[in-house]
Amino acid sequence: MKNVFLTLSVIIGLMAPLVGIYSMLKKKFRPQRMTRFLLVSLNFLFVGTLFAQGDRNAIYLASAILLSNLVVFVLSIKYGIGGTTKLDIFILFMTIFSLFI
Repeated sequence: MKNVFLTLSVIIGLMAPLVGIYSMLKKKFRPQRMTRFLLVSLNFLFVGTLFAQGDRNAIYLASAILLSNLVVFVLSIKYGIGGTTKLDIFILFMTIFSLFI
């Protein structure tokens, strides 16, 4: 039963980014490039932490979210809008700082 819920979680976790990807290709949604980069960076840290802890159950869902955010980031390079805000730069430095901790 646990595997059924895990599979459903991965499928549902991939459905929301598919809507965003479809909207980007139809030019109805324009994500911020820097924000998407930061989300991918944080997701890499999250998946790496789960892998280091040996958590083999949650890593499937985290990897699915990482993959979907990575696709949205790559598409945002072409279809997104540029620029950075002070908040994006602050979060970037905090992400880098968390790597050292």
